[in-house]
Order: sequence, then structure tokens, then C-alpha cells
Amino acid sequence: MPGIGLLLGCIEFDPAREVVEATLQHRPRASQGARDALNAAIANSGIALDGFRKAANAPVAILTDAVCAEMVKDQNHRLASALFGVWKESQPKLAKAVSAHLEREGVPVLGAKREYFDALQPVAECSAEVERIVEEHADAQFSTDHTKLMLCYLSGRFPYDRPAVSGFLTEWLDRLDELPADAPEWEGIPAFAEKAAELAAEKRRSRSEDLAAALSGALEEINNNFAEELGFLEAAPLADSAGVAARLDLAPEGVRVLDELHAALAAFAEVRLPASTMSEERQRAEQRITRAEDAAPLAAEWQALAANADEANAAEAATQDEPPAKAEPSAELQRLEAENAEIGAEHDRLAADKAALEEENRRLQDDIEARQHAYDKLLTEKETQSEENGQLRSDLRDLRQQATLWYTTKWQQAVEEGGEPPPIDNVADAIEGARMMFPDTMVIELNSASRPDQAYRQPQEVYDALKWLATEYHYLRTHPLGKNPEWDLRLKEACNGWTYRGKQSDTAKGMFTKEYETMVNGKTYLLDAHIGNGTRGNPQWMIRIAFAWDPELEKVIVGYVGPHQKTQAS
Repeated sequence: MPGIGLLLGCIEFDPAREVVEATLQHRPRASQGARDALNAAIANSGIALDGFRKAANAPVAILTDAVCAEMVKDQNHRLASALFGVWKESQPKLAKAVSAHLEREGVPVLGAKREYFDALQPVAECSAEVERIVEEHADAQFSTDHTKLMLCYLSGRFPYDRPAVSGFLTEWLDRLDELPADAPEWEGIPAFAEKAAELAAEKRRSRSEDLAAALSGALEEINNNFAEELGFLEAAPLADSAGVAARLDLAPEGVRVLDELHAALAAFAEVRLPASTMSEERQRAEQRITRAEDAAPLAAEWQALAANADEANAAEAATQDEPPAKAEPSAELQRLEAENAEIGAEHDRLAADKAALEEENRRLQDDIEARQHAYDKLLTEKETQSEENGQLRSDLRDLRQQATLWYTTKWQQAVEEGGEPPPIDNVADAIEGARMMFPDTMVIELNSASRPDQAYRQPQEVYDALKWLATEYHYLRTHPLGKNPEWDLRLKEACNGWTYRGKQSDTAKGMFTKEYETMVNGKTYLLDAHIGNGTRGNPQWMIRIAFAWDPELEKVIVGYVGPHQKTQAS
């Protein structure tokens, strides 16, 4: 079957280029999975652009032509598959309309991660369907070209007027089409076609052997290196690769699934075992659940793919025992037969077409049942995993509560006995410590936008900054020395590298209210001042503390701790 890379050839070059350009522009707003898949496909395509170490980071205007050439000229079907996955997300109304049309027609709507079409469709039929969709949704003013692309992509059917072949073979067909009927080259066509068929069979065997070796090697490496991880995910044993390797329509997808499963298991293996300290375990526990949830669906996807391959192979083996269909008369014989014989041949052809359609219908029914079985299995596994994840989250909350209780007790002892406070290992410890140590001068009531779990590398600095607010800043607020207390200079003397800003952007405060307000005892405070260290970028080296001053309570109201608050620029 033709690859997805040929899909842009269904429309003129300028509209095709517009589709690629619009898709690349939509990339920052695409879902994480679709965006990562497209960036990875661009990186693995070999596209090289002067001045850019990673082609995916190039401006859209520069990247568009390179992607078009890679998809159409070089037939990069993986890149095309990833690009059309993002393009579909950028056209939600059109995708919904085409999906509804296919459902009414009884045609399955296919998912993403497909590099090849599943079937062919005459151009006239495709065009007729496109016209019906455009007319039915006239108010939406769908483009005919876009509708055609979406119909072909979601249905998995490639429009054709003659056998769908690559650009290289199309050039040969065009040259043959230009030859006159009496050209001597036509005498050698039968031998040429026979040799071409032999070469095609040989290349197909070679590709099948390469894919079988890749599948076997990938599966062996996963089983050898990640046996314990598979056991934890209840995914062992993984199905054998022989059934998938026997099918060229499924083997490339199998290689992709195993490659992604290998990467997901490797990431999960890094955090599967408990950490050596409590603070590290807090972070690792969340990563352990997230990465396990990334790996488990891929293992289930492989199992379902192997099951589908086994069923398809068994169905083909059963049909081999059936007697071969009666061959139709040759074109030369049809020309020599009488009118009555021609009518009989036409009848046989129609009967054969009917039988083929019935067989295709049975195959589709078997495929639907297999997909439903795989879906039910995945749904059951998901429900089981959800229960386990819920228990893990409950255990994690218990551990956090125990840690918070222990830490609060240590601070209470330090306050009551005047001893040394416990070590400050993270931002949350610093916040809790300041809350315990300075209740008379400071109220800490963080809003929902705060990130007390931020992995800032210098949590002691956070405590020192809060201490400065509760002591020196509070003192000068209640005992003013003059009009300019030089807050920024005083803060830098107490906390090296930290800065003070007395007023936030009015635009940002209006656009992102929950970032710049907090509520204490029913009273709303505008967090118009903040202190912090670091600039936008790595959250491990950047933090902000936003606060307000309550002249009636004579207390500092701390309402936000976390990364840089949102602004119009961000």
C-alpha cells in the first residue's frame, strides 16, 4: 500500500505547502504527545539547515520547504504520519465532520501513528464524498483540499486513477504512456513485467527478514534487560514476535512499539527502586507512577498487535486451502469471442467482484472483533492499574503527612527549647519553618498557583528570605526611618543575589488574577510586591516570593511561593 508521504500529492503544491506551514505553526499548541512525535520525526529525518543544530528549532518559514521535500520527494512516511497527527489536531471541526461522515458510511475512523494506507479508493468516489461533506457543512466553509486530505487520512484509503506507485515508478509509467501503440518496446513489456515481479518479491523477502531480525533483537533485549520492570507492570511474558514479523503491514508498527517500549522501560527502571533519602523518595515516587503509566500502555499495545497478527495469519492460512478462483479470459480472447461469450465473461467478473467484496466484509468484521477484544482487554488492564495507582497515591499522601508531622514537631521543639532548627531540605521545609518561627510578624497563606514543591537547589535561601521579611522588613514597616528604606539593598545584604520589586505589572495582575492574590480569613490581599532570585529558565535556580503588607494587623502576608508568576510575555 502507498505510504502517508504520498498524501500531499493528492492536492496542488501551493495548498500542500500551506498545510505543512500551518501545521508547523500550530505545533506549539499541539498536545504533548503529538508535538514530541513531530519534533522527533524531524530530528530523525536527516534534515539539515544551516545555522540550526536542531532542524525542529528553525523558523517555520525556513523549515516548511525542507519538510515538504522530505515528505514528497524522499517519501519519509514516518515524518508524514507525525505531521498529519498534528494537522488533525489543528482542524478539530473538520476532523469531527469527516469522522461523523465515515461512521455513517460504516468506515472505521483510524488513529494516529500510521505510515501506510490500508486500502485504495477510486478518485471519483473520493471526490464525490468530499463534495457531500463540504455541502453538508456549508456554513463551516471547509476547503475542498483540506476535506480531501482529512477524508483520506482518517479513512486510511488512498485515491487512485491507476495503480498507486512511487514517484520513481510514476515517471516510468508516464514514459510508457507517451509511446505510440506500434512502438517496438511493447514487445518486451511481458518479460520486463515478469522480471519486475521477481525483483519485487525478492525485495519484499529481504525487507521481511530485516524487520524480523529487528523485532526479534528488540524483544530479546527488552526481556533480558527489563524482566523485573515487566513483572512489576504485570506485562510479562511479552508475546513472541514471529507472528508480527510474518506481516509486512504490521511489522513496521511492531518495531516502533518495541522501540518506544524499550525507552519507556529504561526511564521506569531509573526510578523503580526506593531512594536512599526521604526527600529523594518523595520525588521518585511521583516519577515512578508517571513512568509506569507511560510504559504499561505500550506493553499492552504490543500484546494487542501480536494478537491481531496471529489472527490475521490464521485467517490467511485457512483461505489457502480453498480452491483457486477461475481465471478470467484474456483480453485477446475476449476480442475474438462472440457477443454471447462476452456477456458470460462479464457475468463471471461481476460474480468474482461480489465474492471479493463478501470476503473483504468478513475480514473487516473479524478485524472489528479483534480490535474490540483488544480494547476490552486494555480497558480491564487500565481499571486494574487505576486501582493500583490510587493505592500508591494514598500511600504517598500518608508518607507526606508523616513527614510533615515529624518536621513540624522538630520546629516546635526548636521554638520552645531555643535549640537548633531541623535541616531545610526543600522549599516546603523552608515555608513550614518560617510559619512556625514567625507567627507574630508573618502570615503564610499560599494561593492555588503556588508551587511549594518546586525543586529549588538552595532551600535555605528561601527560609533566609522569609526570615528577612518577618524581621528586618517587618521592623522597618512598623518603625519607618524615612521615605526610601532601600529595600533592595537591605535584602541583598541579608540574602546575596536576591532582588526586591515593590510593584507588579498591572496587565499581568489583571490577566492572571489567581497568581497575584491570596485570601486570609475572608479578606483578599493583592500581592503587589515580590522578592526572588534567578531569572526565567531552570526552576532549580529560580524562585519568587510574592507578598503584601497589612497595616492593621502589622503583619507580612505571604501569598505566593514558586517560579516566576505569569506575565503577558509568558
